[in-house]
Amino acid sequence: MDQQTPSDPDRHPLDLLAEEFAERCRRGEHPTVSDYVRRHPDLADGLRDVLPSIALMEKLKRRNTTGGGVAVAAMKLEKLGDFQIVRELGRGGMGIVYEAWQESLGRHVALKVLSRASLLDPQRLARFEREARAAAGLHHTNIVPVFGVGQDEGLHYYVMQFIDGHALSELLAESSGKPHPGDPTTGRTNGTPASTAAKQNGAPGGEAPGNGAESAAIRVPSGRRYWTWVADIGRQVADAMQYAHRQGVLHRDIKPANLLLDAKGIVWVADFGLAKLPEMTDVTQTGDIIGTLQYMAPEGLKSPLNARSDVYALGLTLYELLTLRPAFSESSPAALMRRLSESSPVQPRRVNPHIPRDLETIVLKATARDPGSRYASAGELAEDLENFLHDRPVMARRASTAERVWRWCRRNRAVASFAAAAMICALAAIVVGWVAYGTTRRALASEEARRNQAEIAQQQAETAKHQAEVAERRAEANVALSLKSFEDIFNRIAPQETMPPPTPWPGGGGEGGQPGPPPRQGPRGARASSQDAAVLQSVLTFYDRFARQNSTNLTLELEAAKAYRRVGDIYFRLGRSSDADSANRRAMDSYLRLMSLQPNSIEYQAGFVDAAGWVGFPELKSTPADLQLVHRASDVAQSLARSAPDDPDFNMLLARTLFREGVVLRQQGNLAAAEEDLRQSAAAWLHRPDPRRTGRRFPPPQSAERAAVLQSLAELLSDEHRADDTRKTLHEEYDELDRPAPGPPRGPGEQLAMKTLYQRLAESAKKAGDAGLSRQATDRAALLTRDSAPDDTRGDPLGEPPPRRPRGDEPPGPREP
Repeated sequence: MDQQTPSDPDRHPLDLLAEEFAERCRRGEHPTVSDYVRRHPDLADGLRDVLPSIALMEKLKRRNTTGGGVAVAAMKLEKLGDFQIVRELGRGGMGIVYEAWQESLGRHVALKVLSRASLLDPQRLARFEREARAAAGLHHTNIVPVFGVGQDEGLHYYVMQFIDGHALSELLAESSGKPHPGDPTTGRTNGTPASTAAKQNGAPGGEAPGNGAESAAIRVPSGRRYWTWVADIGRQVADAMQYAHRQGVLHRDIKPANLLLDAKGIVWVADFGLAKLPEMTDVTQTGDIIGTLQYMAPEGLKSPLNARSDVYALGLTLYELLTLRPAFSESSPAALMRRLSESSPVQPRRVNPHIPRDLETIVLKATARDPGSRYASAGELAEDLENFLHDRPVMARRASTAERVWRWCRRNRAVASFAAAAMICALAAIVVGWVAYGTTRRALASEEARRNQAEIAQQQAETAKHQAEVAERRAEANVALSLKSFEDIFNRIAPQETMPPPTPWPGGGGEGGQPGPPPRQGPRGARASSQDAAVLQSVLTFYDRFARQNSTNLTLELEAAKAYRRVGDIYFRLGRSSDADSANRRAMDSYLRLMSLQPNSIEYQAGFVDAAGWVGFPELKSTPADLQLVHRASDVAQSLARSAPDDPDFNMLLARTLFREGVVLRQQGNLAAAEEDLRQSAAAWLHRPDPRRTGRRFPPPQSAERAAVLQSLAELLSDEHRADDTRKTLHEEYDELDRPAPGPPRGPGEQLAMKTLYQRLAESAKKAGDAGLSRQATDRAALLTRDSAPDDTRGDPLGEPPPRRPRGDEPPGPREP
């Protein structure tokens, strides 16, 4: 021991000095009481009462080793009556808690044994007996039950249910210095396990002796579930306190160290050593501080505690669980008492802004300095926490500014009086100023004419401003009319149809087995010509000149980007690859500039993704810089799809961008990444709504685009010599192309595209060894070739779909001719 009084907050200093004195006596030393009194004058009376008795007991024990009581704090217990000691769980202010095995009933129990120093202190012995009586009279799901009391070889003890869990103070200690589990940035895991041994009815001591099993791990949830976990803990404890209060029992020492959490999430209230029973006289003296000072209600410094004091202590416990730090962190008792009597804790959301506002409101009401402003009972607190858990409005309300000012004035009467005096002086100054204003008003009369002139000038300026605004609105209307006219031109030349080409539409014949340029009659069936392209190019010239003259007009910049993108589409249909790529790059650059000004614009992001998907097409000769653009477009497309999962347009952009990225990765030789992107693209098309129209006879547009994706995937699998996967993918492609979707026939360009898909399917199936599928695809391509009259549905061989491949257990292998 050092020369200072022991400062363990959970053990009485006299108890620690008694242990040291007894240990020195057993080692053969001869310590004197006067030496201890000189070193610790503040404990002089207690030392003079306790140490001589300990010296006498040690002397008698040396004379007769079989007689006398056993000193709990001086030796290791192995058996106490009917109980076989397993290990030490913890040490409290009055004794030691052991895990024990009750031999007569064959069960694990917790055994709380009164320490040596407490045996010599009648007040602490009475407190120990009161704790046993208080807990034994309470029967609640969340209160540690007491099975019985006893005395053996001079040692007092009582038996409790063994709780295989952890004190909340241990979980708080483990969370110190780590990221807050309730923050959104915390890793999305099932929770953080608590690994320390359980401590029941006492603060953690040294390493637990014995051969008992370790306690079950407690998983602390993370993210938003952490706040509901804290609220549920508070609800359980508040419900237990309400039950105890109805029985006339006040706990008076609610704190994290006295709340045990088991692996099932049940909270157990323990340590009723400071409980006040209705039929017992309080063993404390007038002026004694009851409970742990850090969790004591302010009124406990001057008056007896009540039920609202337990509510306050539970509120501070919830505060610590929410913020992971004590509400009052002063180290010295004097500073802590001054803080309790003068101020309130910092609002929880100032410590952690992620704390839900309703939960903060509940904690602030529970920890109000004025008892009348708190919950009237623990039951009301439990009900409000239940409202939070079920997302119902809470009963607690935040104090208004006026109410907080009034309470501050009541607590700080001297400062409030000074402020009131200052306010009176200010009012007097206002009165004097008003009188002075009356005397100067006559002098201001001469200024009235000048002010009238100034008002007239201001009205004239406002009139001129209004006229300028009217002119500006007229100019904007003219610009809008011009833009509408150009939009009509685009719609007449390149209408928005139901089946836009994928990226690109497979046409066969490209290098390395990749899709080649599309036919000049594009899959939309729109009859674009060189004259149309020339007209659109002149429109683009206007857009460029007009945009340069109005460089700050984002609307013009956006319209120019849309125009370049549509011109690129026209050039793509005409087979002018270089011109199409140039127009698409201009559109992409415009969208990038717009995104730099407004990064969160959904329209700019979608336009960028669409334009970037066409850069480098249709030759598929992408540069490394183009690959980076495609990667960025893929990231933006995935972000858009996540922000609105039910939006079909975003899902379409994601599917096409993944297809584009997969094709480019395949060209770069990264087959594994290409396969993953192609499979994700095929899966994305499945989630897009199927807009059917009565009378349509071709598959819906997304089915054709998904078939193109599956075709590219099959070719990739074929290159990797994965025959089974290739045949399975080709059958899936055939099912997409053969999907019935009645509707009016579309143009010959679309027929040609469908024919191309069936031809490539037939070639791939033949290469994969599936002769039956190859024959079916060939027949479908031949039917499309004969069907050259799109508006004549009579005798249409596609009106009735061909026999589908058998379903069931038949493998997608080669068919017999």
